[in-house]
Parts: sequence; structure tokens; C-alpha cells
Amino acid sequence: TLGASISWGGWVDGWDFLPQATVTVSVNSGNKGTKQATTDQDGYFLLEDWSGGDDGKRISVGDTVKATYDGGSVEMVVQDVEASVDLENDQIKGTALSPEGAPLVGRKIRISVQEKWGENEPELTNGETSISSDGSFAIKLSSFDLVKGQKIFLTLWDASDVSELGNRTMIEPYNAIP
Repeated sequence: TLGASISWGGWVDGWDFLPQATVTVSVNSGNKGTKQATTDQDGYFLLEDWSGGDDGKRISVGDTVKATYDGGSVEMVVQDVEASVDLENDQIKGTALSPEGAPLVGRKIRISVQEKWGENEPELTNGETSISSDGSFAIKLSSFDLVKGQKIFLTLWDASDVSELGNRTMIEPYNAIP
């Protein structure tokens, strides 16, 4: 299972691999790079800052991310997810479309809010919804005050059963700025 981030330089992660496995990851058949990682004892790996500051190698909508390991492979296409934060109404809204522009109707969107500027901070709150027929979504956080500077993770899951299984496209703005 793969995840890809379309924020900053982007990153790629994977889980449910064999422990201590060597995984080779390529973006667009290597045109945007190829890197290797070794999974941890739980079968997880993370390749941070994919682009290394090179804008031409940033992960973007429509890119194909492929992980090859022990004779097998898994791949995903990065979807088109955009969002904005409304601090006054404690709401995050946006659109989720395929690279071709089709609404990703019924797919699950989940947000997680963490304290600002910390590593492995505990989650303060979360919310989720499904994509509507026009590709839009809105998550209203009741009983929670979003403030500028909080770390927000927004995840679009590829699973058609509206679960948190399978591949994911994520955006990770570090400041809740509209």
C-alpha cells in the first residue's frame, strides 16, 4: 500500500510490506526519480523530501508512484486534491478530482489536526466526509477552534468502500492559513 504527498517537495510512504524488505520506489518510471528504502520491523517505509529542492521532481497530480519489492510491485496515481481552511467557521473544504478532472464521488476524505511545529504531536481532532457528485467536500469541526499555525493532514483514500484501506493521496499544510 502506498501513500504520496503533494505538498512541499512531496514524500512517499508505504505500509503492509514485509519487515526489513528493500523497496525501490520510482515516480513516473524514474523520470522524477528512483529511490530505495528498507522497511522497518512493521513493514513501513518513508522517503521524505522526494524532490530534494528540484521543482521538476516534485510529486504532482497525475504522477504514477510505483514500489517494487521481492519480485512484486504496487502502484498508484496521485489524485487532484485541493483544500482551503476557513478559520472563522472551523471548516476545511475543497475538491477531489481524478487527474482527468472527473469527480471522485464517494471517496473518503479525512483530516487530522495536530499541534503546531512538533514532531509526532498527538492528534487534537479529526473529521471525515465523502466526496460529493461534483467533486467537492467540506468538513466542519464542531466543538473545536482551528487556529493559525496548527498542522493539518488531509488524506484522500483510494478505497472504493470508503475505508482507510489502500493507497492515499495526501496534502500536508503545516499552517492553517486560508
